[in-house]
Formats: sequence, structure tokens, C-alpha cells
Amino acid sequence: MLTNRLQDGQLYIEEKVVLDLTEHVVNSFSPSVKLVPMLKDRMTAALQKNYKRGIHVSVEDTNISLKIKLSYLYGQCIPNMTITIQNAVKTEIEEITGFTIETIDVVVEAIHFED
Repeated sequence: MLTNRLQDGQLYIEEKVVLDLTEHVVNSFSPSVKLVPMLKDRMTAALQKNYKRGIHVSVEDTNISLKIKLSYLYGQCIPNMTITIQNAVKTEIEEITGFTIETIDVVVEAIHFED
């Protein structure tokens, strides 16, 4: 859980909030990019509250680290798209939560084609 001391008390934010924000941002890039939850990932998500649909969040003090598993649409420039996604996720989470993103690691697990 993320904790931040405010003027009149504490602010607590669950890891699920960070997971939901990350999922929302990544989904905004669809169909160019998709989250890749594998079967083993679904089992992990059921057991751990810091994991959801190919996204893993780690928290240390007020710093957040993310690992995101993605599939890219065939023809996308993977490095450029990855930088764009990292910047969008970082901006969204830092602006909404007030906490710092330390790292966003992206694992490209697949390439998909237009339907």
C-alpha cells in the first residue's frame, strides 16, 4: 500500500488503484498495443493483489515500479511505442496519485495482427 503524509493525516492508496490506472492507459493504445495475460498470470492475479492482467506493481516507500507484458500490432516500431506508453503511464499515475514512478519495465510477449 502506498502511504503519503498529508497536512491533516495520511493518504493510503492500494496497489489496485495503480493497476487500474495502468490498465486504463495501456488500453487507450488499443489496437496498437494489448495487455498479455497468460494463464499462469491469471492464477497469479487471483492470489496476489499487486498483479492484474499482465501488470505487476511493486511499491517501496513512495516509489512505484511496474512490469507490463504487452503484445504489439505488427508493423509498430516497438522501441518508439514503448517509450510513448511508458511516458503516458508515468504521467497518468504521478499526476493522479502524487507518487513517483521509479521504473516501468515492458516485456514484449507477442505480436498480433489486425483482425
